[in-house]
Amino acid sequence: MKVFPAARASQALKIEGLPMTNTVKSKSLRVVGSRSDDSVSVYRYYVLGILTLTYTLNFLDRQIIGILAVPLKEEFQLSDSQFGLLGGLAFALLYSTLAVPIAWFADRFSRVWIITGALTLWSGFTALCGLAGSFTQLFMCRMGVGIGEAGGVAPAYSLISDYFPKRQRGRADLSPKWSRI
Repeated sequence: MKVFPAARASQALKIEGLPMTNTVKSKSLRVVGSRSDDSVSVYRYYVLGILTLTYTLNFLDRQIIGILAVPLKEEFQLSDSQFGLLGGLAFALLYSTLAVPIAWFADRFSRVWIITGALTLWSGFTALCGLAGSFTQLFMCRMGVGIGEAGGVAPAYSLISDYFPKRQRGRADLSPKWSRI
C-alpha cells in the first residue's frame, strides 16, 4: 500500500492507474487498489528499466560529439574553438540553464509526458545533427539537443520517488547512473 502526500494524491492515482478507492488518514492519502503488491513491484522495476534506457540514450547523445570529434573536425574544417562551442555553449549552457525550469514543470505537470517530449526533441535534433551541412547548422542542432536533454533527468528522479519508497530509492537512483558504464 502506498502513502502519498495529500497534495500529490490525484497525481499518484493517475500514475498508478488505480481505481479511485482511497481513504484519507491525517495529512496523507492512502491509495488502495486492486493491484497486488507483486504486480506493483514488477511495474515499478519496469518503469525503472525504461528510465534507465532513456538515461542511457540521454548520456550517449550527450557524449556523441566527443566520440566523433576527429571526423567532425575534418568534415566541417572546425577549429578547436568552434568544436569547443559545440559541446560548451551550444549544448551545456542550454542544458544547465533549462534543467531548473523543466524540473519546476515536472513537479506540476505529467513527468511522463515531459520525458516523452524531451526524448522526442533531443532524438530529433540528434538526427538533424547528422544532416547538418555547416558549423552553424550543427551548432543550432546541438542547441536543440541541449534543450531536449534538459528535460530528461529531473523528471526521471521525480518519477523514481513516486514509484519507490524511501528505503529503496538509493538503489533505484543508482540504476540510471550505472547505465553509463
